[in-house]
Amino acid sequence: MIKITVPLPPPAEQQRIVAKVDELMAVCDWLEANLTAADKTRHRLLDVLLAGALRPTVERELVPAE
Repeated sequence: MIKITVPLPPPAEQQRIVAKVDELMAVCDWLEANLTAADKTRHRLLDVLLAGALRPTVERELVPAE
C-alpha cells in the first residue's frame, strides 16, 4: 500500500466542525418535521374539501322575496 499523508485540522477546529454539523443536522430535523406536519395538514384539508364537495346537497325551498 502507498502511504498518503492526510492533513487534519487541529482538535479545536475539529470540535468546531462537529458542533456546526450537529447544529445543521438539528435544523434539518426541524425542517423535516415541519414538512411532515405540513403534508399531513394538506392531506386533511384536501380530505375535508373533497368530502364537502362530494356531499349531496340538501334541496332547499326557495323563499319568495317580499
